Amino acid sequence: MRNLVRAGRGIVLVPLCAAVSFAAAPIHYELAFEPWNTHLVDVTIHAAGLTEPAVRFAMPIWSPGSYVVRNFATEVQDFAAADTLGHALPWHKTDAQTWQVDLGSARGVVIHYRVYANSLTLAQYDDRHVAINGPAIWMYQVNGKTRPITLAIDRSRLPSEWKIATGLERTGPTSLKAADYDWFAVCPIDDAAYTEKAITVLGTTYHFIVHDDMGKQDYTPFTRDMGRVIEKGLVPILASAVGGRLAAPFPEYWFLIHVTPGPGIGGGTEHLNSTKIAFSRDWGDSTPTTHDYVTNVYEAKVFVAAHELFHAWNVKRLRPRPLGPFDYSTMVHTPSLWISEGLTSYFTCEGLVRSGFWTPEQYLGYVGRMITALDAMPGRRERSIAETSWDTWFGYIGGDSFNERNLATNIINTNYTYYDGGQTLGVLLDLEIRHQTHDVRSLDDWLRAMYRRFALPKPGFEPSDVQQVTAQVAGTDMSEFFRRYLFAKDSLPYDRDFGYAGIEVHRTTSPVGWSGIVLASTASAETVIGNIIPGSPAERDGLDRGDIIVGLDGQTMDRAAIDQSLAARHPGDRVTFFVKHHGADRQVAVSLDTNPHPTYTLVPKATQSRDEEATYRGVMAAR
Repeated sequence: MRNLVRAGRGIVLVPLCAAVSFAAAPIHYELAFEPWNTHLVDVTIHAAGLTEPAVRFAMPIWSPGSYVVRNFATEVQDFAAADTLGHALPWHKTDAQTWQVDLGSARGVVIHYRVYANSLTLAQYDDRHVAINGPAIWMYQVNGKTRPITLAIDRSRLPSEWKIATGLERTGPTSLKAADYDWFAVCPIDDAAYTEKAITVLGTTYHFIVHDDMGKQDYTPFTRDMGRVIEKGLVPILASAVGGRLAAPFPEYWFLIHVTPGPGIGGGTEHLNSTKIAFSRDWGDSTPTTHDYVTNVYEAKVFVAAHELFHAWNVKRLRPRPLGPFDYSTMVHTPSLWISEGLTSYFTCEGLVRSGFWTPEQYLGYVGRMITALDAMPGRRERSIAETSWDTWFGYIGGDSFNERNLATNIINTNYTYYDGGQTLGVLLDLEIRHQTHDVRSLDDWLRAMYRRFALPKPGFEPSDVQQVTAQVAGTDMSEFFRRYLFAKDSLPYDRDFGYAGIEVHRTTSPVGWSGIVLASTASAETVIGNIIPGSPAERDGLDRGDIIVGLDGQTMDRAAIDQSLAARHPGDRVTFFVKHHGADRQVAVSLDTNPHPTYTLVPKATQSRDEEATYRGVMAAR
C-alpha cells in the first residue's frame, strides 16, 4: 500500500477506480507519520467528481459525544492543494476552520496537510501508540459528507509489532472504509502494541483492546464482569426493539482502553460500534472512591465501560434530531441530553443491578448519593434540567480540580450536570410509568418504543415526541411531570415516586458545621477554595474563591489536616481561616451554620403492599 500514501515528501497521486461513477466515487484518505517526536501525522485526501468551480474542506470544531468547542483546525499546518496531475491550485481560508480551493477546470483535487497530535483526549502519536479521534484529524468535504470514504495507512514509520484496532470496516491489512464522513469520524483508530481479549455475547463479539502504560495487570476479571453485565443487564433492554439477526445492532464492538497515569479515575467517549476509554488507575486498583457516586475504583471502571457501551443504542442510534447528520461547524443545541446522557446512566445502573453485579442495596445507595449531590448543586436554582442540556456548551466545572477558569466564570454555581439531573428523572419517570400501568409497563417499554420509531436510519426525535410516547406507554397524559420537573425547577417528587416501589426516603441533617466552601488543590498542592456556595457562611463572612488556605485557628495545616479539622466542627462554631488572598495574608473568621442540604438514604419498607413489592421487584430485576 505504500504507493497509495504520502510518504512524507510530495503528494503521491492515486487514480480512483474508473468503474465507479464520479457521483458515487469514494473520497480517498491516506494517513502517514513523521518521526514520532514531532507528533505530526500526514493526511492526504483525494476527491474526484467535483463539478463546481471551487471546493471547500473543513476541520470540525467539536467532536460528537464531547460538547466542547475544540477548534481542531488549530493544530493543522502545511496545507496544500493540487489537481490530479500534481499542479498546485490556489486556496484561501473562508473562516477559522474552512479552506476553499479554486479548481478552475480541474474536476479532482488532492489535499495535503499535517496535524500535530499530542493529546490522548483528542489525538496522539508518540513512541507508545497512535490514538486517533476522527474529528481531530480528518477534514471533510463541505457538502460532501455523505460520500463513502476509503483510508490507507502507511505504517512504515511505526514499529512492526504494533497493530491496528478500530470499528471501521477493514478492506486489507492497512486499509479501511466507511459509508460516509459521520461513520468515518465517529470511529477512533488505535495502533499500538496492545493486548486483546474478546468475548462473544448473544452473537456479538466484544473486543477489549488494552494499551497499558502502568502495571500491565491481568484484566480478565473485568472482561468477565462486563460479559455478565452485557448479557444479563444491557443487551436485553433493547433486544426486541433492534429487530435484527442479533440482539445488539452490531456484530462487533470495540473497547479501546488506555491505562495511563493521570488525574481522577478516567472516562470515555461513545461511538457507533466502539468506545475510547482512558483509565488512570490500573486493573488491580479497587480503593474506595466517591467518583460518580460509586464506592470503589474498579466499580467506576465497569460503570464507565457499561455507560459508553449503552450509548451505542442511546444517542448514537436513538438520538435527538439535531445530533445527526452532524453539523461540525457550530455548537449544536438540544434540550434532550438528559435522555442521551442521563438516561444512559439510568440504564447503566439498571444493567448493573439486573445482572447481579450490584445488589439492590448497592443500587439504592448509589441513587441516594446521586440525589443528595443533585439537590445540593446551586445551579438548580438557576437552570432547569432541560436548560442544562441546551447550555452544555457553556461547560460545567465539577470535582475538586482547580484552574484559572474557576475564578473567571461562575458557571459552577449557575449550571450543573444533566447526567445527574437526567438520570434522576429517569428513576422517577420509570416509577411513574410503573405506577400508572400497575407495573405492566416501565421505562424499558418507553425506550423500546422510542427506538423503534426514531432510531437510525430514521432521522431522530424531537422533544414533543418524548412526551407523546410517554403518554402512550403510561396510558395517561404526563405533560405535567415534564412541565414541572424537566422544563421548570420544581423540587423533585422523591417521597411520592419512591413510595410507589415501597422505598422510604430518609433525610439526615449533618452534624458537621457548614461553611459553604468547596476545597480543591492547586498544581503545587496548595489547598485552595475552589468554590463558595452562594448564601453560605463563607460568602457572608468574607472568604473568596481562589483564596489559598494556609491554616485554621492559628495552626498551619495541609489539605488532610484542614479536612479533618473542619469535619470535627459543629454548627455555631467559629473558625478563623488563615488565607493568602491575591498574595496578601488575611484572617477571616467564619461562623458555621447547619448544612441546609440533607443527605438522602433510600430504604425498602419493612412491609410493602403487593403493588409496592411488585414495583420494587420490577426495578431490581430484568423484564
